Amino acid sequence: MSSPRKIKIAVGGLYGRLGSRVAALAESDERVSLVGGLVREPRHEGASETVAIGIKAAEIMEMADVLIEFTNPQATLAHLDEIKTMGKAAVIGTTGFSSDEARRVGDIAKSMPIVLDANFSLGIAMIRRAINSAVGALGEDFDSGLVELHRRGKKDSPSGTALDLAGLLTDVTGEKPDICSLRLGDIPGEHTVYLTTPYEVIEFGHRVYSRDAFAAGALFAARWAHGQKPGLYRFSNVLEAAHGKHR
Repeated sequence: MSSPRKIKIAVGGLYGRLGSRVAALAESDERVSLVGGLVREPRHEGASETVAIGIKAAEIMEMADVLIEFTNPQATLAHLDEIKTMGKAAVIGTTGFSSDEARRVGDIAKSMPIVLDANFSLGIAMIRRAINSAVGALGEDFDSGLVELHRRGKKDSPSGTALDLAGLLTDVTGEKPDICSLRLGDIPGEHTVYLTTPYEVIEFGHRVYSRDAFAAGALFAARWAHGQKPGLYRFSNVLEAAHGKHR
């Protein structure tokens, strides 16, 4: 019996903190093949023995099935615009989209499958579920807030993950919880959500020791996204589909 064909991956932001980790994990994953990388500066163009490197998404994606993108909103939208009619899929971990930019991603997703999420770690997916369960049990009689820590150079503050978690709370209470954002050292990511009643404090915490947690999740999402129908998906959709498949 022949083995399944490897999913061909291209990485947007190949030399970035997260893009480089996606590439490293892809190189050791027998289920995928790293075939291309998008970079910002023309001086990086060229090719290694196995990976084509360039600045034009359409050219790089000619040889790939799925684009995994960890760049910035402007670059991400430019790359998606280039490939939206090519029959490819995309996994987007870029954060900091404005409302208009997020709508543009949604419009492009009408033409191709896109998995968009602020956080591709399994732990945060579990935290989201736990918070949903807790706020459902507490009703509206609680206060909430969260603290998030990231590396000193992270541009968006609060983080995309913090805003996403805050949105879960706002949906229940109708109020935006306080968010405390700290930028310290080279912390990959840490989030703590607090729910308080008159009698107790409930904490949900998640700490990442390595950016590989996000990279591994993005590769998992890429394997799922290949061959899906056009649409805008979350990492939770990927995990739910995978869980149902293995029941």
